[in-house]
Amino acid sequence: GSSFNSVRRFAILSAGAQDGIREGMPVRSQTGLVGRIIDVGALASRVLLVSDRTSIVPARLLRTDIPVIVQGRGDGTVEVRPLEVGRNPFRPGDLVITSGTGGLYPPLVPLARVIKPKDDGAIALPLADPSTTSFAIVEPAFEPAAIAAEKERAATAP
Repeated sequence: GSSFNSVRRFAILSAGAQDGIREGMPVRSQTGLVGRIIDVGALASRVLLVSDRTSIVPARLLRTDIPVIVQGRGDGTVEVRPLEVGRNPFRPGDLVITSGTGGLYPPLVPLARVIKPKDDGAIALPLADPSTTSFAIVEPAFEPAAIAAEKERAATAP
């Protein structure tokens, strides 16, 4: 299940703690990255979708290998920005993949396709569509220390 009637973008998985699901685990479908687990119950889990405004994913442009940051826009699309200011490397159709930087998401997972270059970045459409996904793969963090850091940050947040 997923939410399409608000700016917050969540999906619900019918798998929870009793299935080994933990907060911070990346979630992907057969077409690409869906998001990450943010809440876990005994039988179900909530996934923060990559299109949510609070979702930020370190990535890279497949064609050029340029590092980029992908942030959800809350409308089903994502914004892609290069780390290097003053240079816009995007073309319509460019594929964006995860970089593995930060340790949460594994590298080389398809993430989004650029649909519209802008002055300082681009708008892209996530490749994974939760509304048409019949199964998801929930993986451990690429580097386990990333989950520990995420939990510590959440515990100290106001």
